Amino acid sequence: MKPFGKKKSEPVESTLSDEHQSFITYFDKVFESDEYKQRRKKMNNWLELYKAELWKDEIPEGESRVQVNYIFSAIQTLCPLLTDNKPVGYLRARAPLYQEMASLYRMAYDYSWDVQDMDDVFYRAVKDCLLWPIGLTKTYYDPEKEDIATDVVDPRTYALAPGYTDNWDAPWQGEKAEKPLSWIADHFPEKLNKVKPLAQGENETRNSDKSLMRLMSESATVYEIWIKDPQTEDYIIEHAAEFDDEGKIVKDASEEKAKRKKYPDGRWVTLTNTVDLDDRPSPFSHGKAPYVVWRDYSVNHDFWGM
Repeated sequence: MKPFGKKKSEPVESTLSDEHQSFITYFDKVFESDEYKQRRKKMNNWLELYKAELWKDEIPEGESRVQVNYIFSAIQTLCPLLTDNKPVGYLRARAPLYQEMASLYRMAYDYSWDVQDMDDVFYRAVKDCLLWPIGLTKTYYDPEKEDIATDVVDPRTYALAPGYTDNWDAPWQGEKAEKPLSWIADHFPEKLNKVKPLAQGENETRNSDKSLMRLMSESATVYEIWIKDPQTEDYIIEHAAEFDDEGKIVKDASEEKAKRKKYPDGRWVTLTNTVDLDDRPSPFSHGKAPYVVWRDYSVNHDFWGM
């Protein structure tokens, strides 16, 4: 007997446009390359050493698991020393009349640091870059909080356009990670039923009919990609009428067709393998990617540190 009120899920077909599909295809080409796979393998190995997971299987009787974990000891000693004190920001007015504005920006900086719990973000980002080639944070606008938010990003999920040593110069970059369906339900509820879980079987109920615990236990691959998109769009420049001193029109109002960048500050795309969850212009006027890279040591002419 079928559960009352539950509808059998229709097969989830991809609704991605050719453009969005090309984003995934090219991202995967880089992310699944031998270079990235080897790097992720090393990063996983370093994490295992940090966690003292040297033995995968049972060791022979009589042998000891006792060890001195120098990696854990070094990181847990250095990281608190580097992040103990809150960074202090100073804004100096270039002229006396701007001093009040500079003071307001300073207060906004202190407020943002506290509200975003940047002490914890700072600690975790530094801890990542001590263990791995880079640490990574992402700053974005959170519409639910109506404020700026900063997250620590797992560098193992990250990729950027080949050939660039500065991520702010790269034409695209982003993340590929498994996220629970509950995350998609929170952020994109209207797209939930168009998402295909990674382990979906036949005769499945619709995602929207699943319990919260089941949504938390099932996942889908989510791509978040920031792009310097060169597309342009047409727009109209309106010229107001001109009048002489007597109020007579000397030039009629007119309209002029022109072109401008469609995404002047960047484009932010969020996708799964079957549906585009979001596609919008970046809200920040600086035109830079939202990712900030943290390095313990940089390597000459290489994006990845050491």
